[in-house]
Order: sequence, then C-alpha cells, then structure tokens
Amino acid sequence: MSILANNVGILSRVACLGIAFSIQSFPLFAASFNIPDKLIPDPVAETTESVKAKATAELVKEVNQNKSLTKDAEEKKDAGKKADIADIKDADDDSQNVKIIVADEQTYDYDIESMTPEQAYKKGRLLRAQFKNSDARAYLRYAADKKHADAAYLYAVELMKYNATVRTPAEAREYIELSAKLGNLHAMRYLYRRGDWLRPRDRNTWKKRYHDGLIAFAERNPAEATYLLSLFFQNSVPDKSEYYLRRSVKYSYPLALMEKARREQGSGSPQRKFSTDGSRDPDVLRTYKQAASEGFIPAIKACVELYEARDDFQEAFRWRLKAIDAGDLTSLFAVAKIYSHEAASYRFVDKDLIKARAFSELYLDFAGDDRFTKLHQMVEQFFVDVTEQLTPPEITEANVFVTGYKEKTLFYNHDIYWDL
Repeated sequence: MSILANNVGILSRVACLGIAFSIQSFPLFAASFNIPDKLIPDPVAETTESVKAKATAELVKEVNQNKSLTKDAEEKKDAGKKADIADIKDADDDSQNVKIIVADEQTYDYDIESMTPEQAYKKGRLLRAQFKNSDARAYLRYAADKKHADAAYLYAVELMKYNATVRTPAEAREYIELSAKLGNLHAMRYLYRRGDWLRPRDRNTWKKRYHDGLIAFAERNPAEATYLLSLFFQNSVPDKSEYYLRRSVKYSYPLALMEKARREQGSGSPQRKFSTDGSRDPDVLRTYKQAASEGFIPAIKACVELYEARDDFQEAFRWRLKAIDAGDLTSLFAVAKIYSHEAASYRFVDKDLIKARAFSELYLDFAGDDRFTKLHQMVEQFFVDVTEQLTPPEITEANVFVTGYKEKTLFYNHDIYWDL
C-alpha cells in the first residue's frame, strides 16, 4: 500500500506539471502551428523574439523536469513490483514460514526452522488438538524430518485422517516405519497389528520389538508401561493382562483406571467409545472419579455422561464446568447452550447470556475449522445471535470473562493421540 501511495503522489505531481506545461507553453506551440495570435492568452502582449526564446527555455526546463520525475516514478514503480513479487514468493514458501492465529486474535509468522524438533512437535500437537490440522501438519512434518519419533507417528496419523479414503497412504507408511525405527512404541504397535503391507515375518519382528520395548520402558515409566502391557496381553493371555492392569492401577494411572472401569462395565476392548451401562454401579463411578481427580479430561467427560445416565443433571453440570476448567475445548459450546437455555435437561441453570457469549467466544478463539466445520459455523451463528441480545456494558462484561479464562486456561481436544 505504501508503494502505491508513493506512486500516486508522484503521478499527481507529474500531472500538475503537465497542466503547467500546457498553459505556459501554449504560445510557442501556437506559433509553431500558425494559430492566430488573437487566440493566444498573452496578458502583457509581448511578441518579440526574446520573449519567445525565454518561453522556449522555460519549456525545455519543464520538459526535462517532467522526464526526470517520470523516470523516478517508473524506477520506484519497478522497485515496488519487485518487492511485491518477493513478498508473494515468501508468502508461498510454506516450508519456511507458517501463519498462526493465536487466541488473542493476533497474527504471527513463525520461522519453523528456528524451532527445535521438540518445540515444533509440541506446537503441531497443540494445533492438531485445536482442529487447526493444516497448520499442524507443517510443524509435525518438520519435526518428523528432523527424526522426532513422536512427531513422525502423529504426522502419519494426520496423513491417514487427511486421506481417509485410503487405508494407509504410502507417505503415512513411510512415517510410521520411521517413527517405529526411532523407537516410538505406538508406531511399533500399529505395524504389528495393522501393517498389512508388511510381510508376516516383519510384522512378527515388530511385535517382539514392541514387547521388548515395553519391558525397557517400564524402567522409566512403570505406570504407563504396565498399562500398555495389559493391553498387549488382553486377547492372548487374559490373566497376565489383568495382572499388569492391577499394577498400573496401583500407580493411579488415569488410562488404567478408565480401562478398569470399562472392564467392570463389560464394554469390551480398550479405547472404544465410552459406555454408560454401568452408570448405577458405584464402583464404576468411583473409579472414573479417581481417574478424573487429577484433571484428566477424558475421565471428567466420562463422569458427565455417567451422571447424565443417572438423570443427575445437577452433578453432571458441575462436572461439565470442571471439564472447562481443565481445558476441554469440546465442552465450551455445550455449556454456552446450557446458559442460553437451549438444553432442556439443564433448564434449572439460571439463564446467563453473558456467559453464553463468553464460552462461545472462547470456542471460536481457540478452535479452528479444519475439523467439525459445521459445528464451527453453528457456534459462529450462536455467538452472533446472543451478542444481538446484549447491551454494550454486558458485552464488555463478557469480554472480561473471556480474558480471565485465557489467562489461566489453554483449551484443546484431548483425544487418544494426545498422550503419546
């Protein structure tokens, strides 16, 4: 814009000189083309050769000035074009710079190459958990190419989700194998269980490496390792699976506690969709509450569903607020609708459009629209509708509420890939 403004200013001055040129030089041009003297505006009625010579000299001077200014304008214009081309080239170089929209609605350009692989992985993992998948992939791929095992696995997961019509895309296979070779246990597990492009002998090799890796991992993280060993033996040696699960539960490992509750509910294999079949069982509820006690979001959300299955919506609402305090991105819109009295089972909650606006705004500030696009559009419309019902002071109060949450809470979606 500054380049354009400068050029406009220069061209304006050139245009003004053109007007001066036409007025002051008209007598000379009139004489050259034999225009009658009476049509020439000459207030002093000078017709001598000296006057004509003077006019000619002034004309030459103005023409030279005009040429000089025009040349400068053209040079600046060319320079501006070159700068614009350079800017476009830089903007298109996605491998170097990625634009990130942060929660306070400011835009920053981060040079990915200035990050360590660990920093890039954490950034990519967070962006993915905030439904900003296209941005996340750039960070994850950079870290993966720098031989970060967890990043390579998560990038492969992203490629599979992005190309959902292909069972395991070729590029995803490469990164899963890379991750496994770098020591990622989840990648090893994937290869031996779902690596159908591999030879049976290779899959068995990865199975053994996975088991041996878990044994070694137990020295550093016994709580998680015993949980994973429990899953490893669940179908083949059930007694051994129960043994390892009990050991992991003793460490109060949240996923182990949730797995214990699932088995008590009889909900089948691990990591499947949560079931409320055992909602009336006090032991099941107690186990989930124990897992949720440290702010573990999946367990908190399980408690919400268990209390709803009991028709105890007052307690369920209390757990919904706990989920928000823990940073659960997916709970924000649900609570916003409760405060706007759009959830029939929660009509006992006092209507509060200020909070409804605030929670919907928090969702829009933190959540991208690469996933759940229709939900994002619904929240946008909800936000507009609620805002129209508020006064300026109420909107200010809602903004203060939003700022308070942003200062203390980072919102994200805690899925099964968050705990790598």
